[in-house]
Amino acid sequence: MKINRFKTSPAISPTLDAHVMHTSPTLEVVNLHLVPGQAIAQHVNNFDVVMCLIEGNVTIESESERHLLETHDMIEIQGGIQRGVVNTGTEDARLLVLKKF
Repeated sequence: MKINRFKTSPAISPTLDAHVMHTSPTLEVVNLHLVPGQAIAQHVNNFDVVMCLIEGNVTIESESERHLLETHDMIEIQGGIQRGVVNTGTEDARLLVLKKF
């Protein structure tokens, strides 16, 4: 067994509170924290993504859809679909993002 600690996991960006908790040839798991109003701009990836909201409320937006996620909700987004994430709640939001390669 291997434990990956949040405190020692690598940050994705100096401007985003997101840490890579696991990486392998087929899967990457990211712990993402968004403060109220914080957004990740719409973008496209060539791999599938599963987002599980651990706490808070976020809105997932694409060119043609908009979905409000509440605590413990999960959404799967196929590769090639443009999407962004916005913390639309009044409290911090925490998500686990699973990137399936």
